[in-house]
Amino acid sequence: MSIFRSILTVGLLCSAASAQIILTAPAYIDDFNDDLTGSSPHQTSIGEAYGSITQNAPWEGGGYWYSFKDTKGSTVKNGAGDDVVSSNGKTINTEGFLHVALTTSTSSDKYGYAAIGCNLIGEGDYVDLSKMTALSLKVKGSGTVRLKFETDDWVKLGETWGEYGYIIELTADWKTVNIPVASIVPEEWGPLYDKEWTWSHGADKVSKMAFQAKYENGDVELYADDIQIVGMTWGDFGWEPISVISSRSINNGASFNVNASSISFNLSQNQKVDLAIHDILGNKVLSLYNGNASAKTISFNSNSLSAGRYLVVLNSKNGRYTQPINVAK
Repeated sequence: MSIFRSILTVGLLCSAASAQIILTAPAYIDDFNDDLTGSSPHQTSIGEAYGSITQNAPWEGGGYWYSFKDTKGSTVKNGAGDDVVSSNGKTINTEGFLHVALTTSTSSDKYGYAAIGCNLIGEGDYVDLSKMTALSLKVKGSGTVRLKFETDDWVKLGETWGEYGYIIELTADWKTVNIPVASIVPEEWGPLYDKEWTWSHGADKVSKMAFQAKYENGDVELYADDIQIVGMTWGDFGWEPISVISSRSINNGASFNVNASSISFNLSQNQKVDLAIHDILGNKVLSLYNGNASAKTISFNSNSLSAGRYLVVLNSKNGRYTQPINVAK
């Protein structure tokens, strides 16, 4: 486990977040600490960070662990012997690290497999890892496991095997494995291998990571921790902070739209309107418009505001409407 989970300073929906996100801190696929308010044992660190930065809510970032296996008898269980299922995250992470048993010897399929994997963020969403110089992780256990990544270039080939990856021989004691990106290579004789593609060909669109055991290599007991994306910080992903908010429909087809540089509204009729920024205690801290209008776009500059969470409040005859924003400095 990392000593301190550092991620970007954004206000969470619950202000009692137990850690903050710092954009210059090292990025992790998962450190298994789950110390942000609203995070869960089966969500990745990268998913929690993405949700915190873009939605002020870790659980909105996706990135959940799941198991997959052949249909002929292979199993994926935790250290207590319970089946690993995503609906019960504690079956994956009970002690602050990943611990699973990947059993293929029970399969009648000579090409059998058992694996534990994760979406990095949302299902079907991609992350740019082209700045990653290596992957570092702590592991122990027994057997041979292949760490692999699902990338867009592989998906487009329509194949079911052969992703970029790295073979890890597990030992009884914890060890740190540093995998340079040059060693993350296509599986031998697979579709990427045949094309002689390297990690750089697919690194800009990565969606998943997994640890897979194969029947031919025997059963695996895997412990893993602190899966770090070496060479990248949280700021390197370029995720748009929550201060960019999509349009919100209100009454009678009217709309209220907030983004990083402007705020606009479109009401059903011309009426008295008051548009302002309020702090989380309800105090008006910046007046943006007061007058009669049915539709208007107001330029918005947050330079006069301190970093923190605010509400954009629109008062009109139609009603009172609010949208949260976060100002990051």
